[in-house]
Amino acid sequence: MVPVWLDQLWGSVFSYRGGKLFRKLPRIPYHVTVAFGKPLPADKADIATVREELLKLGEFCFSRRPSLDHHLGAEAVRGLKRKPFTNLVVDGIDESSLTGAKLLGAAAALSRRLRKEFPNEPRIAIVLPASKGAMLANLASALADKVPVGLNFTSGRAAVEACCKQANLRVALTATPFMQRLTDFPWPERTLKLDELMPTLKSRIILWWMVCLITPSSLLLRLLRIPKKGAHREAILLFTSGSSGDPKGVILSHRNILGNVAQFSVLLDAKREDAILASLPFFHSFGCTVTPGVGQKLELD
Repeated sequence: MVPVWLDQLWGSVFSYRGGKLFRKLPRIPYHVTVAFGKPLPADKADIATVREELLKLGEFCFSRRPSLDHHLGAEAVRGLKRKPFTNLVVDGIDESSLTGAKLLGAAAALSRRLRKEFPNEPRIAIVLPASKGAMLANLASALADKVPVGLNFTSGRAAVEACCKQANLRVALTATPFMQRLTDFPWPERTLKLDELMPTLKSRIILWWMVCLITPSSLLLRLLRIPKKGAHREAILLFTSGSSGDPKGVILSHRNILGNVAQFSVLLDAKREDAILASLPFFHSFGCTVTPGVGQKLELD
């Protein structure tokens, strides 16, 4: 018996993903990998052995997907560009919504500000609840080729200070109403309040919104100076809860994030009309990958 693994067939125009057959927009080129394992003698090809060999082939194929080496910001740009007029984010606090183009335009304008004002700061702290503001802050940091660091605002002062020291955080993105609620929070040296900053960028947001609508993804990536590859570079920094001492930093690479998004999108197999309730904050591993990344991918696939 020869085990064979066919990778990424599910999702092509020939598959029934999304409840459609031959009615999906084809992606050209569409990368498919076929891997053959070592022949198994008939007397050893039991269910457990065959399953183990197939799982090995699956990992072999998955780890060689070209998309896993892309930059997280670049993938976000390509995804949002596909649905510029579709509401992709709905904020439960004020029931406002953002289309793909509006979110991308606002994030592009903010990312340019971060690049200009903090050229030597590789990491940006994000202190916001699950909201459109948190989505915008994290996306802008990625587009600026910065590493967003979600700080657990429910932790004590000592734990947050330990996180800031480990990550060498000197800049934070937050909002005035939320900042007023955190009376004993150890803020970094510079704190940017989105509710005050974004109105000053209104003209640039409109400009980038128009640019995002008419500019091809390849040119837009060059204008935003987003690297083509992220691969094993640091993309997001999270911290543990600190239940056994000071919180410990957990570095997630671009491959980690893109791989998780690809895996969960297939596992959930949700339809276009489905929605994801993003109640987890971005400092949570599930909150910074599945709810924003997979939710966006469900709209775009």
